[in-house]
Amino acid sequence: MKFNWGTGIAIFISMFIIFILSFVFTAAYTHTDLYAEDYYQQELDYQTTIDAKQNAKIFSEEVYLSQGTQSIVVHLPESIDWSKTEGAVHLYRANDASQDKTYKISTENSKMMIPKNNLNNGKFYVKIAWKNEGKDYLITKEIILE
Repeated sequence: MKFNWGTGIAIFISMFIIFILSFVFTAAYTHTDLYAEDYYQQELDYQTTIDAKQNAKIFSEEVYLSQGTQSIVVHLPESIDWSKTEGAVHLYRANDASQDKTYKISTENSKMMIPKNNLNNGKFYVKIAWKNEGKDYLITKEIILE
């Protein structure tokens, strides 16, 4: 068989078609999760999120996450009376919604322990939201579990 420009074009077009078809099949069978089932409503209520983040700016330096071998420790502001406060810590896994977890804030010396035994390794987005004296607060962090 002689290789000429017509053969080269035919090979190129064949390879391009194979690439496009493999891309289409890969994209069609990739599982994706929504950020939230009610994301339209969350978008409409986003001003409350902005206000809660603004309120929490005074605490953003005090709130941080650390991890041990068995748990994640959420260090919360000591200036708040947590017995009169309601809130939650939400761990969001971007690539798998089944791994999302929500924990009610319960502190001991302004520290909250979250067990790692039911969490897989990887990157989590952490939303710490609470309500104190009629004001909403929201702090977002990231953590990579090892």
